[in-house]
Amino acid sequence: MKNLLQILVLSIFYTTTIAQINLSGASYSQDFNQLASGLPQGWSIRTGANAHSLGNDVSGDFVATPTPTVIGANGTYWKNTTAKFKNFASFKSSLIGNYVQQASEPDRALGVRQSSTLGDPGAAFVLCIANTQAFQNFQLSFDLQSLDDTNGERQTVWSVDYGIGDNPSTFSTISTGHTTGANQVFSNRINTTLPASINNQNQKVWIRVVTLSASTNPSNASNPTRTSSAIDNFSLSYQLMPTPITLSSFTGEVLINETTQLKWTTIEELNNIYFSVERSTNMLDFREIGRVISQGSSKLEKSYSLIDKQPVMGLNYYRLCQVDNDSTRTCFKPIALKTAWVDSEQQVSIYPSLFSKNQPLLLTWIREETPYIEIYTINGISVAYEIQQNGDKKYVIRLKEDAYKGLAIVSVWWNTTNILTQKILIE
Repeated sequence: MKNLLQILVLSIFYTTTIAQINLSGASYSQDFNQLASGLPQGWSIRTGANAHSLGNDVSGDFVATPTPTVIGANGTYWKNTTAKFKNFASFKSSLIGNYVQQASEPDRALGVRQSSTLGDPGAAFVLCIANTQAFQNFQLSFDLQSLDDTNGERQTVWSVDYGIGDNPSTFSTISTGHTTGANQVFSNRINTTLPASINNQNQKVWIRVVTLSASTNPSNASNPTRTSSAIDNFSLSYQLMPTPITLSSFTGEVLINETTQLKWTTIEELNNIYFSVERSTNMLDFREIGRVISQGSSKLEKSYSLIDKQPVMGLNYYRLCQVDNDSTRTCFKPIALKTAWVDSEQQVSIYPSLFSKNQPLLLTWIREETPYIEIYTINGISVAYEIQQNGDKKYVIRLKEDAYKGLAIVSVWWNTTNILTQKILIE
């Protein structure tokens, strides 16, 4: 039988290798000045995009390094006709015809040179948002740039659309009719309001700047070529949705009997019906583990709790959601409980893993006898500390001096048995 080794409650700032962004504050903005290091978090470039398909991710073929090559497979000069997604210089009239200056220009744009076999139609610049929970009233703006005044006789029509879910099968157009090409060089600011259906989504939202129809030849030019098109200075603004509750805290702890307890407090509730507590192991797929009925509308502080009787071993992410009387659902920032286990006869934990004059270690110890603690550096030098009981079976370990900083080892002993040995970082 196994029991608790270590508890760690975190405020989550979630990052992942999955191409998505997490919204915060009141706006998101993205220039493309760091494209030489790769596409920004959350962005992908795609071909074959249409109203029912996200398209094929071709981010691995992106030409990231600016070069002054006029002719060649990896040239980022505006007039270079090689069909690829590229790191272009952002539009400035002074850069027209100056291929060397374009390569060294620090202001960059995310662009594409289309061809009949690449992106005409179906080229897309795509942003993936992890969710829009608790946000509403989205406004989108970006610069759409046409970058070839001599070789781009064909005209491309760009649309802004969106899809919802992991792999949407339907994309809805927000605005269209935005053109590049026809031997024009310019940068136009596109502004559009996103629909209310994007608000407060608890799943991925994809926003695309996409070509859904083939380019045309409005001047009836002989042997017309396609233009270089780009986007820059992408910006989303949004507002926090009012909620029927004001949440003052949401915390959790792992109990000795192998369960986790979630606690939360509200200081105001209006038309709130119930709370839903959800659990995930990857911060993406949350499943409800229980509901707690609201105590009713009030402007007084109210406390709630729920016990998860079957947490998984390792990281458990918990999310609190509330549902009001018209079934509107709002979810709050998750917390995490990290659990590991030892023999039930040796229930002990030390956390966190950082130790300093201002950050003590907290020891949970179920035995009646006070444990013996050793703290020493990786070179075997003892680190001075003091220990004080702080409630039933809980102890606070404080650093006496801060002469040493770096990795250290803490060992917990009962009689002559080493119960726990753990690395910590002294700061």
